[in-house]
Amino acid sequence: VLNTSNAIAQMSVENAKKKDQLQQQMKKLQREIAEMEKAIQTTSTQKKLTLQQVEEVKKKIKQKEGQIAGFKKEVGALSKDIKKTEVEIDEKAARIDLMKNKYGYVLGQIYSSLIQNTGNVSFLWNNNTSFITSNYLKTISNYRRSQANHLRDNILILEDKKSDLEASKEETEAQLKAQANLKKEL
Repeated sequence: VLNTSNAIAQMSVENAKKKDQLQQQMKKLQREIAEMEKAIQTTSTQKKLTLQQVEEVKKKIKQKEGQIAGFKKEVGALSKDIKKTEVEIDEKAARIDLMKNKYGYVLGQIYSSLIQNTGNVSFLWNNNTSFITSNYLKTISNYRRSQANHLRDNILILEDKKSDLEASKEETEAQLKAQANLKKEL
């Protein structure tokens, strides 16, 4: 009986040791499981952060694409304005040339008519009608000169406008290029 009791006590001690060992192994495994769960949690959080960062980059890319589209529209509008201004300049320059030609033609006709009617140019300047004719010619000359000056001023204004539009277009194209490069970086 004593041997059996010793054997049972020894088995109890061994079982208690095994129980302690198993409990230590269980605690160790629980710690490893907790560490693994923590690592999974960290990885999951990092994945969420990475996905959020990707979404933010996508939003930035869309914003940049919107800005690029806006710049392209602006460049197109500036190009149209430049072409329109060039057409206006050409039209006004042609109008000045036409006015010069008409003015020369009118003066030629007036002088020709006066010479044919009187036969003597010196007589015209001694006559009252010649004074009126002279004033008329001066008035026409001044009017045509003021028209030509006005058109010339308009051409200068339009050329300045064209230069400003071209500078604005170049600046917009530079911004467009910078936005495209920034988009590539994103």
